Amino acid sequence: MSQRQDDLGSGVRDLLIDTPRGRLFTRAWGEHDCWKALAPIVLIHDSLGSVDLWRDFPSRLTASTGHPVIAYD
Repeated sequence: MSQRQDDLGSGVRDLLIDTPRGRLFTRAWGEHDCWKALAPIVLIHDSLGSVDLWRDFPSRLTASTGHPVIAYD
């Protein structure tokens, strides 16, 4: 897992999740405290490589709602 701050100041974490069908890459936005208090918003997509295609939308969504945001490939 890697952790950093994005351009809008949100905490960003990258994580690989092992599943029976292979690894799943996820990226999560949001400060540590919000994960305990608020339900995450999961971004649903229909293509591979979608994490990068979201650009700064997850950061802006986290900043405006306070909820953590999760996207995956």
